[in-house]
Amino acid sequence: MERTVALLRELGYFDGDRLTKRGRRLRHIWGESDLVIAECLSRGLWEHTAAPALVGALSALVHSGRGDDHAGVRSLTGPVRSAVSAAERVWSDIAAAERRHRLPVSAEPHAGAAAALAAWADGADLGVCLQLADAAGLSAGDFVRSARQVIDLLRQLSDAGADRLAPAIPEAIAGVRRGVVMFDLTEGTR
Repeated sequence: MERTVALLRELGYFDGDRLTKRGRRLRHIWGESDLVIAECLSRGLWEHTAAPALVGALSALVHSGRGDDHAGVRSLTGPVRSAVSAAERVWSDIAAAERRHRLPVSAEPHAGAAAALAAWADGADLGVCLQLADAAGLSAGDFVRSARQVIDLLRQLSDAGADRLAPAIPEAIAGVRRGVVMFDLTEGTR
């Protein structure tokens, strides 16, 4: 715990024993990549990012891919590639700090679902998105699961007061929360 607190102090999440604004934001973000996400926000990396590219970047931070995914990032283009690459640079900084503090290293971003989910958030047809997902080695179930995780993360960011992303968050949620992603198998309704 002491090493974790030391890392958070180094990164500006604690001032002495008090949470800073950054620390209060981090309390609302849950997941393996919470610190990476909070740092991306603190650095303003996604401030001017359109909703589809934001969805692609967030998917790389919630999608649990199998194996190395550097080819997945190379296959991305335009704003999605820029947003994912920015998150990877932050992850690299965080991983180095975690190693210095002898802490477990945060999960590396995995861009396997980024192209498919960015296209989905941009209004693409399900068939097109599933082809993109399949090309990245994802099943339809992986696609839907990742989409739901991104929606959950977007809600967390809204709760965290990600003011500079505020305009893109509702648009991103609306872009992802449609069609098959909305279907609830436990209730059999949308």
